[in-house]
Amino acid sequence: MPPSKQNKVFIISLVYLEGSISVRKERQIKLMHKRLDHDFFFPISVIARADDYPFTYINNLLTQDYKLYEIILTDCSGDSEKIKRLVKTYSLKEDDNRPIRYYKDCIHPDKIYKGREGNIPLTLLVLSKEKADAAGILRPLLAAGVAASRMPYISFYKNELQKIIPGTSLKDMARCVLEDDNVTQISMYGMDLYNKARFINDLLPVNVSVSED
Repeated sequence: MPPSKQNKVFIISLVYLEGSISVRKERQIKLMHKRLDHDFFFPISVIARADDYPFTYINNLLTQDYKLYEIILTDCSGDSEKIKRLVKTYSLKEDDNRPIRYYKDCIHPDKIYKGREGNIPLTLLVLSKEKADAAGILRPLLAAGVAASRMPYISFYKNELQKIIPGTSLKDMARCVLEDDNVTQISMYGMDLYNKARFINDLLPVNVSVSED
């Protein structure tokens, strides 16, 4: 039996509605991507070990296509010549007055240098290898970097295995967070991106807690 005129109208309406929902969703995603291309949605602290000349990994991080992020470098090599090269190359200035929100068992840097590459704040934390080895906490350099972070999100290399990453890495990870409100951690391109509060509460070792002073 051929479908009635009323059934035909219902089927056409249903197809039109499904198509409209699909088009609307696609338009919303495109709009979000367009906004992300022109604005930043949340600031990120990128924490990494300082490499030596020609500073391949540092320069790679400095070329990220993202609107607002800072780079926090850590070093416990004890190599004073390496520190001099870093300070000279990036015009860093010693600045022990910068307030750092330490964690209870986080080792304090022996030296703090800061500078700026374009619009990107750059901080270098120089830590004693002896202190780092004796700290008794997992990844003490990362913990020191988290303590120095001023941003609500942090990003760092997985297992401290530094590699060259695409220039869109931060943007791509941020996009994943924006597309799902329940996402607080993303792994991509050998990097991790975490909500800092969640990282502190859930993933730092239990003997690293927030100091109240």
